Amino acid sequence: MITEIFPDYMNFVRLYEKDGTFKKSSVLNELNNSFHIVNHLGHSSSEYNMGIKINDVDSLTNSGPFLLYSQGCSPGAFDKNDSIGEHLVKNPFGAFAVVMNSRYGWYSPGSTNGPSQYFDYEFFDAIYNEEIKALGKIHQDAKHDLVDQTNLYSIMRWCYFSLKLAG
Repeated sequence: MITEIFPDYMNFVRLYEKDGTFKKSSVLNELNNSFHIVNHLGHSSSEYNMGIKINDVDSLTNSGPFLLYSQGCSPGAFDKNDSIGEHLVKNPFGAFAVVMNSRYGWYSPGSTNGPSQYFDYEFFDAIYNEEIKALGKIHQDAKHDLVDQTNLYSIMRWCYFSLKLAG
């Protein structure tokens, strides 16, 4: 599980739809509390991510930017006009960097072990277990760790090429 990677000193806020805690107001409140890392597993589009829309990103007021990793579909579709990923990195109160899919993110219903989850896991493994410091190298390492699976599973190949770093 992804939380096993993070150091003990880290604090977490978990927002889950099933618990009724994942709401637009809760997401905006937590983003404005200046969290440094945001890890999102859920639905998205080029204009919608983490339960918020582009105009919500423009209303952020946090005191420090954050790193956002999202497994959702298409928030990093930078070929679309003004994707939410683009707004997040261009906004001074948004993300200093995002890792997002330019197309579909893939999950397994009822599980946290879908194809996109493996890339998410390897990304944070590169930071906390391998202690890689540069974001580009972290992103490359996460993909490299799974490159052999791209020949075996077409969905893993899809994830490999869809996942983008911006910021």
